[in-house]
Amino acid sequence: MFLSLNNEQQHALDAAKQAFGPMLEGLVKYSIPIT
Repeated sequence: MFLSLNNEQQHALDAAKQAFGPMLEGLVKYSIPIT
C-alpha cells in the first residue's frame, strides 16, 4: 500500500510523523475522556 518515495520525500514524511505524531497522540488521549 506504500508508494515508492525518493529520499527527499521519505525524509519529509518522517519529519511530519515526528512533528505530528505526539500531537495526534495527545489529542487522542484528551478526547477519549470527553467522549
